[in-house]
Amino acid sequence: MEISKIDGGAWLTLRPVDERVGEIKLLLRPVPPDFQFPEKATAEEHIALIGGFIIDWNLEDSGVAVPCNDDMKRRYLWHLIRLEVHTDDGKTETLAGPIASFVVDINNFLGN
Repeated sequence: MEISKIDGGAWLTLRPVDERVGEIKLLLRPVPPDFQFPEKATAEEHIALIGGFIIDWNLEDSGVAVPCNDDMKRRYLWHLIRLEVHTDDGKTETLAGPIASFVVDINNFLGN
């Protein structure tokens, strides 16, 4: 996992377990300080919540760049968040976990 900081967000780079899938880069915004994750939510609500933190991505479909907009998020995020990725501690988990962990840690968004 690699972190690159820019104004307004930070890039999270993840390496999927399936090597046929290329490196995934997501430009994420931090969780607002007063934000509360819902205790119960439907799958669609989880997708919308995660999609709200994604500003941009490097996704391609058959070699064509996929725009990072609400329509494409609804279309691709369900599949994307279920991909297994390598974590820094040598484990694997679905992409949803690293995204959630990343956006709640304000240090990921602060310049050094």
